[in-house]
Amino acid sequence: MSCPFAKFATLLAPMTKNSTADQKAQFESIHGFAPPSATFSSQPGKVDLVSAGFTLSEALRVGTAASHRAVEKSKGVSLLLSSLTTSSSSSSSSSSTTTTTTTTLIGEESVAFDRLDYVRFNIMLVCIYAALESAMYKARLNPLLIPLFEQQEEKHDGELNLVQSLARTRWLLDDISKHLLTIELHTGADLEALAQVSMEQNRENQNDGGTHFGCMVDQDVEDDDARKRLEILVKDALSLEFESSCCCHDMTIGKTLEREHFALLKPAQVKATLEYVSCLLLDLKGERSGLLISHAYTRYLGDLSGGQHIVKKLIKRFPVDTTITTTREKRMMMMMVTEGKIGFDGFMFYNFKGKDLKKRFKEAMEKGFSTATEAKKNKNTIIQSFINEANRAFDLNTTLFESLLPANLRINPVHSQIKQSILPRQKGKVKLKPHSRVQQKSIIFQIFIMAVLIIGVAHWFHISSYTTNQKHVA
Repeated sequence: MSCPFAKFATLLAPMTKNSTADQKAQFESIHGFAPPSATFSSQPGKVDLVSAGFTLSEALRVGTAASHRAVEKSKGVSLLLSSLTTSSSSSSSSSSTTTTTTTTLIGEESVAFDRLDYVRFNIMLVCIYAALESAMYKARLNPLLIPLFEQQEEKHDGELNLVQSLARTRWLLDDISKHLLTIELHTGADLEALAQVSMEQNRENQNDGGTHFGCMVDQDVEDDDARKRLEILVKDALSLEFESSCCCHDMTIGKTLEREHFALLKPAQVKATLEYVSCLLLDLKGERSGLLISHAYTRYLGDLSGGQHIVKKLIKRFPVDTTITTTREKRMMMMMVTEGKIGFDGFMFYNFKGKDLKKRFKEAMEKGFSTATEAKKNKNTIIQSFINEANRAFDLNTTLFESLLPANLRINPVHSQIKQSILPRQKGKVKLKPHSRVQQKSIIFQIFIMAVLIIGVAHWFHISSYTTNQKHVA
């Protein structure tokens, strides 16, 4: 009698070992482009990235595929973009520019998301970009980053270099201002009034244990120190970013983040943003500053790709009132009309000036990587460190989206590479985070396989013993 274990193992073989042709076909189906000409490693999961002919951008794209999908599946993204909405205006006006509240159906729950929530999201983003762009400026002499700051021989958009074309901080500040003015125009509530109401709501949620959100977790507990720390870090970053050459347009002169902007954020949003900002400003400095390129890759290429599809829905969902546009801004808008870029008022974050920015960014990234690693032999290890940091960036971004949701709808990031040491230490016992859903499914599958194997082997021994006993009796 044959052993069922051996038969079961043959069923598992196709799941663990693919031919080179299968690997290449699978690679192209997942990533949308053909693999490099060099052959894959014979050991699954241990690809020699350098020998396989991967460029740094290709390695980052492949190495972050799972994290990218996790962000796309985030309920926070669905909340931001979902078309399954019912609208109710908080203004008596029937204009589409009112502070429309939309209720998105996620699973079996309805979650409200209005223009003020969109402003909160933009405040989180401007904190991130101010931190990223100021950190990159500080590290501009790092060989990995130098090409991003070099003036191109063939000038694009006058005197703009690549970093200036990509910089988003001041455009975000302009967008925030436009949406807040739209709210004030239709409700009478200015930034100070909105901040006061937001803080009162936070206090109420603390007092009732978070019943308004379904449950209360650590992320939703107000932390005054975290809020103050975030404000200090971001204002310092903004100060440096304004003085640097990263931003050169004058459309947002005099616009910055005030204490009231930070007061609008909910506790979970403060902590998610502080974690991201602390990573960029406190962790990635000195010898580690070259890893900022992974965060720049994740953010800017995402904005230049998926962001261009996102903005189409956002413009329809939260149009701004054009009566608030200043004379200077109207001149800027007229310039955009002639350039075929009309319709971005209030959404300038998604409007990039410059040609072939994705191509130029990748070329600059490859040039910096080639220069920085020219004399080094451990290029595979270096590339893997960039992949790890890019996955970390995706995890931090996922946490931002999740902070838009009530606690009971949030998920954990796919990777657990975010360093806790960069955050203020919490008193008391450290709570272990539960496994992510991907990890849980993997564990359940492994347990199932082991159970089947044990039962199969036990059954085989039982039948074998019974057959042997019958022969002895005969």
